[in-house]
Amino acid sequence: VIFDEVDKAPYETNQPLLEFLQFCSINGRKLNVKSCILTANLPDENAHSNNISHAISKRCMSFKLNIVFEQWLDWAFKNGVHEYITQYLSSDNMAIYEKAPDGDPTAYALPAPRTWTQAGKSLTDIDNDKNYEKLKPENLDRLRMLAISGNVGTSASAKFEAWFKYYREFDPAIKALVEDGTFPEEFLNKNGRNLKEDQEKLIIAIAACSRHAKEIKEDNRQTLKKVTKNVYGWLVTQKEEHQIAACRMSMNLTSEEQFQRTVGKHELLKIKEFWTVIDMLNKKFRAHGINTTDKLNKH
Repeated sequence: VIFDEVDKAPYETNQPLLEFLQFCSINGRKLNVKSCILTANLPDENAHSNNISHAISKRCMSFKLNIVFEQWLDWAFKNGVHEYITQYLSSDNMAIYEKAPDGDPTAYALPAPRTWTQAGKSLTDIDNDKNYEKLKPENLDRLRMLAISGNVGTSASAKFEAWFKYYREFDPAIKALVEDGTFPEEFLNKNGRNLKEDQEKLIIAIAACSRHAKEIKEDNRQTLKKVTKNVYGWLVTQKEEHQIAACRMSMNLTSEEQFQRTVGKHELLKIKEFWTVIDMLNKKFRAHGINTTDKLNKH
């Protein structure tokens, strides 16, 4: 039995809840209950929470839950959260959740897994509404930022906007890498733009691998092979931390078993460029007692 939002329950419900938790009964009538789960917000989350009676908490085991970004990312991929949101948060995991700034009781829109998901839905709605195609690009961008701001707040929206300007600038280079294998440095140099900042390279790596992820599907072997060679051929030249972030994005997965299953099913290890990146990362992991390559070979 799940008791949701126990911190919102009126005081009068405490007594029957105590009986239920201790004896699995209501007014003395025994029920076939195997376990109970109670959920609640913390008092500092500004959710109008009441302190939970110790008489209740002492009949439970209590656990304070924290956000694990990789789990949310896995869920976000499976549920179609807009790629701009997943790519931005993958470049800055800590941006997924922030508390209200001190001294600002009006900061109602704040970053959280739920509000970023809602922001992604807003972007998807804008993309799918043909009426917005008539807008000038700058007005469409402004609309997107207003939608994001309304969900996660102005501070988070400003950070997203700065990232998005980078993303928009590099989008042609990302497309050239994915489709033709042209390294972003080469493409941008031809257009009078040097690629120097680590943040810029990370954005390109995550975005390119996100597009690679879309090709991991049934009956798409030839295209997947080409995109894998193109993207991972460039990724092998990048920093280790960028490779790790981008690979995680590319697989759309968090668990090692899922990773192995996907790699084996689509024969990605037969593609030299992909194998080279995985092998490089595995050598680093092996130093910490983790050996994924052996398991992948067996798979």
